[in-house]
Amino acid sequence: MIFRPPPATMPAANQAGIAVFGPCRIAAPERRAGSRTGLPGGAAAGGPDGTWQMSELLRTELDRLGLPDLHDVLSRNGIDEDTLRDLTESDLREMGLTLGQRKRFLRAMRGRPDGLPVAPVPAPIREPLPAAERRQLTTLFCDMVGSTRLATRLDPEDLRDVIDAYQEFCASVVRSHAGHVAFSQGDGIMAYFGFPFAREDDPERAVRAAFEICARLDELQPLAPVPLRTRIGIATGLVVVGDSRDPSVAGGNVVGETPNLAARLQEAAMPGEIVVSDSTRRLCGALFEYEPRGDLCLKGFPEPVAVHRVLGEGTARSRFEARASAGLYPIVGREAELERLRAVWRAALGGTGQVALLRGEAGIGKSRLARAFMEVIAPERPRVLQWFCATHLNNRPLHPVVREIESVDALGRTLPEGTRRAGLEALVAAMPRMQADDLPFLGDLLGIGGLPRPELDVQAQARRTVDALVRRVEGMAQDAPLLILMEDAHWADAATLEFLAVLIERIAPLPIMLLVTYRPEFSPPWSAPGRCTGLTLETLNALAGARLVDMVVRERTLPAHLVRTIIEKAGGVPLFVEELTKTVLDAVIDHSRLAESLATLTIPATLQDSLMARLDALGTAKELAQTGSVIGREFTPAMLRAIAPDHPDIEGDLRRLCASGLADENGEGPSRTVTFHHALVQDTAYESLLRRRRRDIHHAIAAAMLAQHPAFAGAEPEVVARHCTHGGLPEAAVAHWLLAGQQALGRAANLSALHLLRCALEQLELVPEGEGHRRTELGIRMALAPACMAIHGWGSPEVEAACRRARDLAEGLGDGESLFGATWGLWSNYFLRGEMEPALETARAVDAMAEAAGATLLRVAADHAVGFTLYFRGDLEGALARAEAGIARYEEETERQIARMFQFSSTTALFSFGAVSLWMMGREAEADAALGRALALPEELAHAPSLAFSLAFTQYTLLYRRDWRRVRETSQRLLALSEAEGFRLWIPQARTFLGLCEAAEGRLEEGLEAALASFEAYAATGTGLTLMQLLPHLGEFLIAAGRAGEAVQRLDAMIASAEGRREGAYLSELYRVRAVAQGALGRAEAALADIEAAQALARRQGAVTLRRRAEATRARLRPPGEAQAAGPVPATQSG
Repeated sequence: MIFRPPPATMPAANQAGIAVFGPCRIAAPERRAGSRTGLPGGAAAGGPDGTWQMSELLRTELDRLGLPDLHDVLSRNGIDEDTLRDLTESDLREMGLTLGQRKRFLRAMRGRPDGLPVAPVPAPIREPLPAAERRQLTTLFCDMVGSTRLATRLDPEDLRDVIDAYQEFCASVVRSHAGHVAFSQGDGIMAYFGFPFAREDDPERAVRAAFEICARLDELQPLAPVPLRTRIGIATGLVVVGDSRDPSVAGGNVVGETPNLAARLQEAAMPGEIVVSDSTRRLCGALFEYEPRGDLCLKGFPEPVAVHRVLGEGTARSRFEARASAGLYPIVGREAELERLRAVWRAALGGTGQVALLRGEAGIGKSRLARAFMEVIAPERPRVLQWFCATHLNNRPLHPVVREIESVDALGRTLPEGTRRAGLEALVAAMPRMQADDLPFLGDLLGIGGLPRPELDVQAQARRTVDALVRRVEGMAQDAPLLILMEDAHWADAATLEFLAVLIERIAPLPIMLLVTYRPEFSPPWSAPGRCTGLTLETLNALAGARLVDMVVRERTLPAHLVRTIIEKAGGVPLFVEELTKTVLDAVIDHSRLAESLATLTIPATLQDSLMARLDALGTAKELAQTGSVIGREFTPAMLRAIAPDHPDIEGDLRRLCASGLADENGEGPSRTVTFHHALVQDTAYESLLRRRRRDIHHAIAAAMLAQHPAFAGAEPEVVARHCTHGGLPEAAVAHWLLAGQQALGRAANLSALHLLRCALEQLELVPEGEGHRRTELGIRMALAPACMAIHGWGSPEVEAACRRARDLAEGLGDGESLFGATWGLWSNYFLRGEMEPALETARAVDAMAEAAGATLLRVAADHAVGFTLYFRGDLEGALARAEAGIARYEEETERQIARMFQFSSTTALFSFGAVSLWMMGREAEADAALGRALALPEELAHAPSLAFSLAFTQYTLLYRRDWRRVRETSQRLLALSEAEGFRLWIPQARTFLGLCEAAEGRLEEGLEAALASFEAYAATGTGLTLMQLLPHLGEFLIAAGRAGEAVQRLDAMIASAEGRREGAYLSELYRVRAVAQGALGRAEAALADIEAAQALARRQGAVTLRRRAEATRARLRPPGEAQAAGPVPATQSG
C-alpha cells in the first residue's frame, strides 16, 4: 500500500492538526508548514469526510480520462485527482497495475490539459531573492545526451516539445528534493542545493535528485524516437550567490569555481553516469558508493581535479553511520546519561515496556550515545531493531520501518518481485504472532504485488497494516528482550508517529525498550506514565571537550591554549569539537602564530550547510543576526540601533533570534546583551556577508565606538582595533592594536601580544611614511621583542630581527631609552645562542648606557646582562659579584617594570645564576637559599615567563645533585606551565629532563631515547648556550647503555663548539665525562688527559664542587697500561 499525503486543497475541517490513523486519535505535533508531511499546517492523513470527497473527485477525473476501471486501485492507495499527475511508471508498477493499464494511464496523462506524466513546472515568478552573500553551495549540472541526433530525426516543433518536457521533468525532480533551478539553456539545466535556503544535507539531496533523474528518465521515452539518456556533474564549494542585477537571470547570479566545476564534471561523465567532486564525496561519505575516476584535467582548471562516479546507495543507513564509517572516537562526558539508559533497560528486562526519549541539538551526540549504549548491553545478547528517519523520505509513510524490513536479505527493493514475495512470506511464517492474512498489507507497504487484497477502505487498511507491524515487534520480544532504536524522530512522517503511539501502548507488558532520539524543535506527541524517561543531552564541559580533542589529534599535540580555544569556539558540541579540531590539524600552523591562524580558519565544510540552514530559517531576523555577528560574539541592542538605524524591527527580530535558540539574551536596560549560543553560528553569519558589506558595518561600528564610547575603546582596544582594521581605518587600527599588545604584555599574555603586535605592523604598512610612522613602528618593535623572547626564546631569529630594527629606529630618532632596550635584547640573543664574545661586548655596551643614565632599572638590567655572560664564560667570581650588586638594588616596582619591558625578571636571573655559582664554588647552603629566592620571586611577581626560566635553571642544579624525584617534579611543572603559556623554548628542555629521569629510574633505553630526541628538538630552537649543561648527563647515560663511542662523538663536538664560543661554565664537566667514556673504550691515555683538563679548568674557575667531582672520577680511572674496570661507570655514581 502506498501512503500519500492529501492534496493542498483538503477541506478546512481536516486541517485542524488531528491525524486519523489506526485505532486511536492523537494530536499531531506542531510543525512548520510542510516540514514533515508537506501539508499545510502540518496536517496528516485526511479523515473520513476528506477521504470521501477525494474519492469522488478522483472518480470524476478518471471517468473524464476514460480510465474508470482504475478508480478502486488508485483510491486504495490514497491517490487523489491532484496527485494523478505525479504518478510514475514505477509507482504504477508498485500498485500492481498491468503493463496495459500502465500504458493506457500514461497515454491519457500525456493528453491531459495540465500536463505530462510528471508534475508540470509553473512559469517562474520573479520573486525577490536574498541579497548577494557568501555560502557553501552544491551545484548540479544535468545535460541530455544526443540532442544533436534528435535534431536530425524530429521536426523542430517536436524537438522543442522533447526539450521542454526534459527541462520540466528535471526541474520537477530537483524541486522535489528541495533544490532550486537556476537556469535552463537548451538541453542543459543548472540547479543549486543550498540556495536560497540551506539544508544540512544539501549534497546528499543533490545526489539523490541526480539518481531520480537517471532512474525516471524513461518516462519521457514515448516522446522521443531514440533512447533518452543524461549525464550529471555535481560539485560543492564556496560561492557568492544572490539577487542578480540582470533581470533575465531568474535563479540568482552565482560567482565562483563550483558551478564551472559541476559543468566540467558533467562533460567528463559517460551517458547515464553521475560524477561528483571530491568535496561532495567527502560531505556525503558512506551514504553512497563511489568509483574513483582519478585526477582528471578539466578545461579551465589549472590543476587536475579528483573525480568520483557515484554507483548507488552506500551501506550507511543514516548520516551518523556515514560519518561513523571512518571510525568513531570513544565517547566522553556521557557517563551519567549511559547509566540512566542502563536503568531504563533493567526496568524493561523486568517485563515492563519502557520508552526513553533522548533530546538534543544537532551534533550533540545523541546517535553516539545510542551506539555506546548498544555496545554496553551487547553482552546480554538482546535483539535490536534500528529505525532511521531521513529528511529526504519524510513524505513517505512509515519509511523508517519499511527501510528496516527491506534490509532483510530477500526483501531488497532491487530484487525481482517474485523473490521479494517469497521473502515476505517466509518472514511472516517465521515470526510469532504474525499470520498469513498480514501478507497483503505488508505487501502493499513494501510495494510487492501479486498478493490478494481484501476490499477495505483506506482507514481500515491503515489500521490492519499498523496492527501487523506491531505484532511483528511483539513476536520478536517473545523469547528475548528487544531494544528498538528510533533515530531522528524529528524527521518522522505522520504515519510513523502514529505507529509509534500504538506501539508504545502495546509494549507495556513486554521486555522491550524503545529509545527515541530527536532535536529540540520536535515535541513527542506520546506519553506513557510510569514507563517514559526523558533525557536531554547538554554540551560537554571543558574537561570532556579536552579529552575529545586529544582523541582526535592522537599522536600529535596541540598547545593547551589552542585546545581551550577549540572548545570555546565549538561551544562544547562534540561534532563541532571533532570537526574544528580536524580543520586545525589540516591547516599548516606555526604555533607562534596560532592566534592569527585560528582567526583565518574556515568553518569546517561538514558543518557549513547545517549552520547556514539555521540562519536561513530566521527569516527577517537573519539580516540582524548577520549585522550582530560583525559586532562580535556578544552585542547590545543599543549598538545595533546605532549602526542599523533603518532596520524595520530590531526588537522583534531580536526576539525571533533568541527564540530560535541561536542566541541568548541577558540583562535588562542599558546592560542588556545578546550572545550567540555558539561561536560557529556567529562565524557562519559573518562569513556569509560579502566582504564589502562587512567593511561597511565594521566602519560604522568603529566610528560609533570612537565617537560615543571612548572609555570602552581604552578598556577594550583589541575590539576597536579589529573594527578599525576591517573598516578601513588603518591609523586608528595601529594605535589600538599597539595599546592592546602592550596591555597583553602587562598580563604576560605573550602569545596574544605577538598576534596583536603583528596586526599593528600589518596595518602600519597602510599608513603614510614619516617621523610619526617611524616612532610608531619603534613602539611596536620594542613591545614585540620581549614577546618573542618569551615565546621563541632569547636566541631566536625573531628576537634578533625585532631588536635590530628597534635599535636602528631608536638611533635614527635619538631615543636613548629605546636604544637601551633594543641593545639589551640583542645581548640576550647573542647570549642564548652561545656567542660569548659578541654577547660580552654588547653586555658592556648595555652597562655603559646604564652607568651614564644612572637609573636603577637600567643598572639592574645591566647587572643581569654582564653577570650572566660572565657566569657562562666560567668567571664565577665576576658573575657572583654582579649578582650580589644587582640583588642589592632590588625594588619591587622597578622589578615589575623590568618584567614588563623584557618579559623576564632580571633579579630572578641574578638569584638563579648566583645560586649555581655558589654551588660550583662549594657554598651549598648559600646556594640553596638563593635558589629558593629564584623560585619564590616570580611567584610574588605573578610573572609566568620568569617562573618558567627559574624552573628551567633549577632543574640543572637538582640534576647535578642526582635528586631525581625533585628533578621530575620540577620538570613536570615546567612542562605544564610552558604548554599552557606557549613557551616553545622550555617544552623540549623539560622533556629532555623527564627522559633522563626515566633512564635513572631503571628504564634506561626508553628514557635515553626520549631524552636524546627532546635534546635535538631543544637544539633546534636556536639555543646553543645551555646545551653543554645537558650533554654531560646524556653522556653518562650513553656510557651506561654501552654506547661510549657515541658519547665521545657528541662530547668531542660540544667541547670544540664551547671552546670556540669561549663558553666555560660546564667545560670541565664535558672533559670529565669524556674521560669516563674514553676509559670505557680502553683509551687510558686519552682518559687521563681529559680528566687532567677537567681538574685544571675547575681549579682555574674556582669551581670547588666540579673539581671534587673530577678528582673522584680520576680515582676510579686506571693508569695507562692497566686494565680498566669492567663495564661503564654508572651515571648515578660518576661524581
